[in-house]
Amino acid sequence: AKSVSTGHSKSFFVRPTNK
Repeated sequence: AKSVSTGHSKSFFVRPTNK
């Protein structure tokens, strides 16, 4: 799980689907 300052999907850090 990588925290990329996307501020677009809160569930991104838990589930990097956008990446």
